[in-house]
Amino acid sequence: MNMPSSADFHFGLTDLELLFSHDVTMASPDRPFWYLQEWFATQGLKQRALITQLDWLPAKANKVWHGVQLAKLDEIAEIADLLNIAPWELLMPPEEAMRQRRLRSAIAEVVQTEPATPAQANPAPRRTGTGG
Repeated sequence: MNMPSSADFHFGLTDLELLFSHDVTMASPDRPFWYLQEWFATQGLKQRALITQLDWLPAKANKVWHGVQLAKLDEIAEIADLLNIAPWELLMPPEEAMRQRRLRSAIAEVVQTEPATPAQANPAPRRTGTGG
């Protein structure tokens, strides 16, 4: 074997290490990146609802509930539908989401009661092009 070119040669066993993106013995994060359990508490639901209402397997429900397994986008949409919330609201505490809902509602109310522009409040007279 040519030693200078052996640096480019890969052995099968060392290539297997690339199949895994992380060490399985690594500690999991302190808390999941979303507020699933808090949202369920606001609705009076428990982890069991993932199994009974969404037809999930118990192992999957447990892993998603505890943040061991990340939920897929379609699963997040299922959970959001179950909770009657927007999917992105799962990323914030329920209290913060409720504050933002109230703020959006207040803004929409103000926009509906006031004219959008001053020109709509006082329309300019129609010009005929004849000086009058």
